[in-house]
Amino acid sequence: MIQHKNQQIQQSTMTAARLTSRLLRETSHPFFVVAGPCVVESMDHSLMMADRLAEIGARLNLTMIFKSSFDKANRQTHASFRGPGLDAGLAVLRRVKEQTGCFVLTDVHETDQVPSVAEVADCLQIPALLCRQTDLIARAAETGRLVAIKKGQFASAHTAVLAGQKALAAAGPDAPGVILTERGTTFGYDDLVVDPRNLYRMMKSSSIVSDTGSPPGSDGGRHPGGGGGGGGRSSGSGHGKRRGRHRSDATGSHDTDDRKVLVMQDVTHSVQR
Repeated sequence: MIQHKNQQIQQSTMTAARLTSRLLRETSHPFFVVAGPCVVESMDHSLMMADRLAEIGARLNLTMIFKSSFDKANRQTHASFRGPGLDAGLAVLRRVKEQTGCFVLTDVHETDQVPSVAEVADCLQIPALLCRQTDLIARAAETGRLVAIKKGQFASAHTAVLAGQKALAAAGPDAPGVILTERGTTFGYDDLVVDPRNLYRMMKSSSIVSDTGSPPGSDGGRHPGGGGGGGGRSSGSGHGKRRGRHRSDATGSHDTDDRKVLVMQDVTHSVQR
């Protein structure tokens, strides 16, 4: 009896997740914006950022997705701030949703984090360094939430497309969608460069884009620059951001049929990484 009740609750939660994901897709015209602090720094800071994003979204009639991580599990050094952790971080993200109405995106690093995160986040993001972790991708997709996969710095566009297909296969026929994000490619030690060909390849080389209506985005907050060349912390060079976003426009990476999707992640620098 208890097991049956739990299954009913799980099914109800998954149905709600799929409905939310579909709502996100349907309201994302002409595109949606992913923005927010790299990591959850505090309740006040997160709410301040989210309130401002919500104001911008309302003024420009754009769907805003608040992105922040409860734990940066792949920091360059042990001394870098990782975040408040799962429980405290999700409490902040839940409050952001309730107070601002923004959709919420956050990272998952381990399969056992997925159920708790899926109760709060509208979109579960697979970090670049974990983009080939089949169990993690499948577990995230099975929740019914929208899944965002960042292409690994070591991975080709084709590898990213295959990762997206893993998510679609795990989610089944009612898959709400997959977002692929170009994260750059390592062309040498600490030399991370965005290859614009990847944007085109991720969009065109598979039915994943036309199936989900969610073409790949470009991670503007980490472009271009080094994956670990910041003197003990992850880093990037900001001078190419604008050109990179223009390049994304030029390749048509944010345009599929009548749907346009642009993914940006603005990173605050108030916390040592």
